[in-house]
Amino acid sequence: MPRVPGQLVVLRLLYSAKNRPTSMEQLGYIPEQLAFFKRMTQMKEGLYIFSGPTGSGKSTSLQVMCESMLANFNDEVHGVTLEDPTEYTIKGWDQCAVPRNDRRMADWGTAIRALMRCDIDVAMIGEMRDAESVAAATEVALTGHLVLTTLHANDAPGVLQRISEMGVGRDIYGDPGLIRGLINQKLSPLLCPHCKIRWADRAAGRFDDDFVARVERYCDTANVYLAGPGCSRCRNGVKGRRVIAEVMPTTQRNMEIFCERGRLAARQHWVREEGGITRTKVLIRAINEGVIDPEHGEKYVNLLDIDEELGDGAV
Repeated sequence: MPRVPGQLVVLRLLYSAKNRPTSMEQLGYIPEQLAFFKRMTQMKEGLYIFSGPTGSGKSTSLQVMCESMLANFNDEVHGVTLEDPTEYTIKGWDQCAVPRNDRRMADWGTAIRALMRCDIDVAMIGEMRDAESVAAATEVALTGHLVLTTLHANDAPGVLQRISEMGVGRDIYGDPGLIRGLINQKLSPLLCPHCKIRWADRAAGRFDDDFVARVERYCDTANVYLAGPGCSRCRNGVKGRRVIAEVMPTTQRNMEIFCERGRLAARQHWVREEGGITRTKVLIRAINEGVIDPEHGEKYVNLLDIDEELGDGAV
């Protein structure tokens, strides 16, 4: 991107990790969410959408999900990916890279539709970019295939809002038989278990009063830990990262509420009436397990009181 002076360039480094997570549990998904994913790997059709900001681990989650799905069917399904570019190797899948400037694929939607001529069972589409690609992805799902894909959104029901803002019809974003699940995730650093310090041992005046009040209200401070100064086994008191996510199965009712009253109302219904576990609740669980510093949680995920602010009820 042009800047004054010169150019602004951002490089994304994709490392081949030898000890990468091999299950959704290792990524950080909680038991209730794992039950949803178990059912998802048994499905043969429908659209499942992973969302989150750039750098939130969506591609890694898709990689692990794809490999888990293949294992569930004893390698007897044909999985094909469509990516721009191919980010990680997915064991057992045929991976197709379609550069943005490939004239043979005039648009992303054309490339997606081409998947249906590849005798696929499951498709992983790197990203739904516009109304055309959403329509194409739904065509694949409607023809008896399971489709995994990604979209940028702030929370799980926000995926529906993004799709509707693209100009896609209600018959798509309001159909729970088509869009089966909405996943939204962020990443938070994990505390080094060797040098973390107890909340009670924090330095006086280290945090402002508002932050202290939030931690003491929403967390079990007896189990809360903070990042230490760092040691020979870590880097600055942290070691690794964990997914903090919310997983929203779609239902006829929550989609009707979204269509009639919007994202926030659908979110509130999901939490209050369907027992939805928000990203904030998952974060607080991790803080109470002593594995995430609440300061890191608020910095990389969201404020501890955001659910109450949004009217989702006490956490």
